[in-house]
Amino acid sequence: MITITADNTRFKFRIVGIALHNDRVLLHRLETDDYWSLPGGTGELLEPAADTLRREMLEEMGESVNVDWLVYVVENFFDHEGMRHHELAFYFLMTLAPDSPAYRRGTFPGVEDGKPLIFQWHPLATLDELPLYPTFLRRGLQALPAHTMHLVHTDLKP
Repeated sequence: MITITADNTRFKFRIVGIALHNDRVLLHRLETDDYWSLPGGTGELLEPAADTLRREMLEEMGESVNVDWLVYVVENFFDHEGMRHHELAFYFLMTLAPDSPAYRRGTFPGVEDGKPLIFQWHPLATLDELPLYPTFLRRGLQALPAHTMHLVHTDLKP
């Protein structure tokens, strides 16, 4: 995994999937978390980003996905579990198989490193009311850019 930890700071290369269906977006969280995020995982050395996303979705939710286009490149800075984080993330639009049972279920289980995940479809129109991180996604998912966009975003606490 492409992760570096030094002092009280962690750098991570994260690959993220944006799955949209019927004006909803697929989000996930650990059972123990009180916030939502887009599904994805940490890139590995010598693994192309699209392959990382395919692997992670198969591991976490048992689904094969088609990786479409790169929507966002995000330099994200945030605090989590007592550490400062510097994350470089590629956000890809992805689609599940047309006959995927995930489209018919509002909420379904998954697993990440042996920990239970909750996957859930959320209406795009209600994302402003949701504890969704990084926070730029609350608006950024409601109208995706026409071309790949680079963002520098921070959710660091003062």
